[in-house]
Amino acid sequence: MANYDIFDENYYLSQYPFVQQGIDRGIISFGKEHFEKFGQKLGFTEVSRYYDENNYLANNPAVAAAVSSGAFPSGLDHFIQFGWKVLSIHCLTTMNRFI
Repeated sequence: MANYDIFDENYYLSQYPFVQQGIDRGIISFGKEHFEKFGQKLGFTEVSRYYDENNYLANNPAVAAAVSSGAFPSGLDHFIQFGWKVLSIHCLTTMNRFI
């Protein structure tokens, strides 16, 4: 199941200002709608100041290979579908070491 919690509406609109034009014209309701319908498939990755596409791919070479082969349009697409689960488990495991 996809998890879009990382999505920041204001940040996305600031990175892709043409999306606001679509909202203003009533073509879409908000930036997240644009991202889910179009941006994610097109490989748009500027959805949050907390996500860095280059860093994610550099630290996940299997994901980088999958993106290169066309299996995913971006590392962000992988993160939204699967990576957030792994990251959540990693963060909890790391936090438990300090508790």
